[in-house]
Amino acid sequence: MLKISDNVISSPLRQTCRLHPTLFCIVLRVIFSLSTTTSWASTEVCQKIEFNRTWNAFVRSGVLYHNAMCGGTHDEIVTAGSTCPVGCRARNLENLLAQRSKQDADHILSSWFEVLTSNDALESDRKQDKEARARLLARVLKDPKLNAAQRKTIRSLLYGKLASTYASRVYFKAMGEKGAHKNPETVLERVRDFAGAHQNTSVIELVRSEAPRRWTSSDFDCEMQYWLGRTYRKKRKYNPAEENLRAVVERCAEPWKKKAGFHRARVTSYRRKTNYSILHNFVKTYPNDSLSDDVLIWTAKSYLDEGRTKDALKIFKRVVDEYPQGDQSNYARFQFAFRNATIGQRSLALETLAQGLQLDAHHVKVLEHDQWRYWHGRLLAFPRLDTFEINALDEEAFRGLCELQNLAQERSFSFYGTLAENLLAQVAKSQASILQTCPDAANSAGGFAKSFWEKRRERTQKGASNALKEQSKTLEDLGLHRLAQETKEALKSQIDIQGVQQTAHAQQQRGDLGRAHRTMRNAGFALLPGSPAAERWRSSGHANPWALAYPLAYQKELHSAARAIDLDPLLIQSIAREESAFNPVVTSWAGALGLCQLMPATAREEAKRAKIQYDTDEDLKEPSLNAQLGANHLARRMRQLKHPFLATAAYNAGPGNVKKWRTSAFPKTLDAWVESIPVSQTRGYVKKVMGSWSVYRKMYGDPDSSFPMLLP
Repeated sequence: MLKISDNVISSPLRQTCRLHPTLFCIVLRVIFSLSTTTSWASTEVCQKIEFNRTWNAFVRSGVLYHNAMCGGTHDEIVTAGSTCPVGCRARNLENLLAQRSKQDADHILSSWFEVLTSNDALESDRKQDKEARARLLARVLKDPKLNAAQRKTIRSLLYGKLASTYASRVYFKAMGEKGAHKNPETVLERVRDFAGAHQNTSVIELVRSEAPRRWTSSDFDCEMQYWLGRTYRKKRKYNPAEENLRAVVERCAEPWKKKAGFHRARVTSYRRKTNYSILHNFVKTYPNDSLSDDVLIWTAKSYLDEGRTKDALKIFKRVVDEYPQGDQSNYARFQFAFRNATIGQRSLALETLAQGLQLDAHHVKVLEHDQWRYWHGRLLAFPRLDTFEINALDEEAFRGLCELQNLAQERSFSFYGTLAENLLAQVAKSQASILQTCPDAANSAGGFAKSFWEKRRERTQKGASNALKEQSKTLEDLGLHRLAQETKEALKSQIDIQGVQQTAHAQQQRGDLGRAHRTMRNAGFALLPGSPAAERWRSSGHANPWALAYPLAYQKELHSAARAIDLDPLLIQSIAREESAFNPVVTSWAGALGLCQLMPATAREEAKRAKIQYDTDEDLKEPSLNAQLGANHLARRMRQLKHPFLATAAYNAGPGNVKKWRTSAFPKTLDAWVESIPVSQTRGYVKKVMGSWSVYRKMYGDPDSSFPMLLP
């Protein structure tokens, strides 16, 4: 067991973290996972590495990424050197300066020019870190001792890398400064920063102001015009998007030619009349590229929109055959099966689904596996998609009913498990006695769950190797060579999924349920196999991942808003989980804001109806206001459409689209209607929100609650 000396436990290190000693030890074990013979008692380490109270170990794309952040006194901040992200040190410095006299604070700040203007390799991209750094830089600019070169450096940073921060925008607006500090690279940095923060209007205004009178084929012009076209696409202004992206494709070299071509294909797939030559040419030009299967899927969707089902089926089959390892392969496989079922090719649909169920779990997502199980049983027992009339109770139908029952029992905490549960309860009541004779399941869910956790462990360990290199390099830079090597060797074998859960659990213990959820989600645990009550969680002593993946974050704001208008609180809880991952200050690529991701126009409409006043769109990042307006909006859709699935679809795509989609070939059967929603984003959104709603109700509400399988 890792031993930590008393002088470390009682040092400012623990006080800064504000953690209980036992939990603090756990945190250190998660980060360093030192071997049983290693004792981390070196005062040298304690002097050089301090952990801020905002200790941050988070997972990004499955990588357990450790940031050793500075804290404590000014001397400790300075001596920590490159081990700490500049943004974190900036926040700590702000706290330090607030406790000093103005003269002392100015003296300390003047010594920080090199740090605040450095391009730190470990720079944090967290919004609050960037804001702190921008505020301090704007403050440093007031120092009369700065020379012209230093002032230009700071202005370039505020204009470029920190462009999207509020502090930067306030500074430039107040000073009215335009261009002396700008150069092509800082202009591009500013464009990228605005685009990354989804500040679409700012991207367009900036590119227009900096655009040359005539576009050329230079890298600068190509990238600028690419961002302009891509941003117009995000704003759904497809004519200018097509114009700019086409120009890049025709004039520029790689990589801008391919990037623009890809987004141009996306634009034409959105339009009422698809230009298939754009789609076909991209695949022809880049036949082996990982983006080509995406373009083929857009082609198939356009065919479906035009009623060309057979042409779409050919494309889906091509994706399965030519891109078996691509990220669209499983989606294409299901669409090939489902669309064959819609035209009466039930046998081919069942065969395709059965083949999917034989795939290794390393290549299948949880939701995909459930989807294939549900529809295989559904088509065996209920062969027509537009009705729930059971097939003649032959051996095939009996097998289908049993498959649905097994799915409902094994995966009751999932979207498709809940569908199966509701379907059997509402439609197959007369077969209740027959269902009691079903053979025991072959524990396919158990086997899949085991493979799921193995896959996630492999992914996390693979990602951890990158974090190990950074952590080891940090220790090497400090001259702690032995500790660097021991840390690297120990972490190689010990960082895994338990480290992710421990990180999330520590965040949960600090009361930050939203961050705990995002840690799990970013590591690939938004959807889970098994159930919250599984024996392995009760007896293992590890944090139950279900409580971390499905927390009651912002419960006070969300539930009080829902109860005030007679809305199920757990439904709006599910909306917030899927919309923002419980991040109250997030902005989507389309401009939706806050906890429940409200578009400003929608928020203003709901505020007017409820007679709620707020000043600016930024106010929507306040959780209680956002929750109130989001709940009001969802409740209004429920009153209009009379079904939670329809209301959820309308929350994402608008009631007009939902009413239009109700005229599809499946106006009554809930399951087939969901699968036939033509917009993939809305279709996936409904499944995720309704799946979360099912889990939340069974964990925290009424486990027997149901929803009608026939639409009103």
